[in-house]
Amino acid sequence: MSRMNVDQLDVYFLHRPLEHLEQTLRVWSTMEQIAEKGGTVKLGLCQTDLQTLELLYDSSQVKPAVVQNRFGRQNAFDIDVMQYCARKGILYQAYGFFSDENRHLLQLGSVLQHAEATHVSPHCALLSLFMALGNMLGLDVSIIDGTRSEAHMQQNLSAVYGGSHPTKEVLTDFTESLR
Repeated sequence: MSRMNVDQLDVYFLHRPLEHLEQTLRVWSTMEQIAEKGGTVKLGLCQTDLQTLELLYDSSQVKPAVVQNRFGRQNAFDIDVMQYCARKGILYQAYGFFSDENRHLLQLGSVLQHAEATHVSPHCALLSLFMALGNMLGLDVSIIDGTRSEAHMQQNLSAVYGGSHPTKEVLTDFTESLR
């Protein structure tokens, strides 16, 4: 941390679980020691499935405070992990919204309907619907946007935090399309 010129990290992430749970638990135990010594405020886990998250949570002294996962079809849009995070009070950070595998989401009727109703792009409507989904689940959620365009960032922030909320019907349709 001295090379970064900081005394404490906000979140220290395990980038992905290791091949065997025992290895993951050993690494997590070392991370817990860093947290207990004040080197980080929170510990986080990336690219995890529900089973690994549950086992790590149940086995650890310092619980994961943040989960950072890709939002996509390959993990069934992570609904089960999001529901678990909501129950345990874990912040869920999603990324990968506009990857090639998710392009079809921009054509969903619910996304297009919300975009038209709120006068935003389908990209912004998708982000807004995801935030509404998190809210519906009782989940503390954030989006890792990835854009380098200041204009796109402003549009996305406006749609997510300042835009209109989707109707219950649109949100239900969106949620169903993820199943």
